[in-house]
Amino acid sequence: MEEKKISDYQRKKNTIIFTIVTGLLNVVFMLALMFIMLVIFIMVVYKFLKCQSPLPAQFAMPVILIAGFALDFVLSVRLIRLAIIKFNLADKINKKVAEQYLYGKNNS
Repeated sequence: MEEKKISDYQRKKNTIIFTIVTGLLNVVFMLALMFIMLVIFIMVVYKFLKCQSPLPAQFAMPVILIAGFALDFVLSVRLIRLAIIKFNLADKINKKVAEQYLYGKNNS
């Protein structure tokens, strides 16, 4: 099959769409991670340990927030890298954007 050359305009459009989609999915993924961590914490502390005080949840909220940001950062970069490789997007989006996620990797 003959490979089709992508124009600069199409590459810009693809990069904008890619950036918007990854940004939205990143926010959804982060909120889901924080919700899951909160549910697990509540189940452990209030169901299994039978704690009656709201104090553990008040202390855990900032920790869950920070852990959610950190975990989202690590996992989302890996998921985006995987998506770029799996769907062969490196040649369809801006080269600098693709290299930002593929740095130090041999496409694996």
